Amino acid sequence: MSNPSEGVVCRAVIDRHDVMTNQIAAVVREVFGLDEKTKSVVQTVNQIVQSHTNGLVETISNEFAKK
Repeated sequence: MSNPSEGVVCRAVIDRHDVMTNQIAAVVREVFGLDEKTKSVVQTVNQIVQSHTNGLVETISNEFAKK
């Protein structure tokens, strides 16, 4: 079995990011409703998750660059 490429690994991480942020947003909206405060919380959580996803993709890219 061959090793996956950097692009394949990073795409998988990004795809999981999208799934995770959508699921978190759905749960927050379900529990707290759709008011402006909830929208703000969802946006803040999405920004935090995006930041960590970007960091993870960068780390993966750096690891592939070492090879």
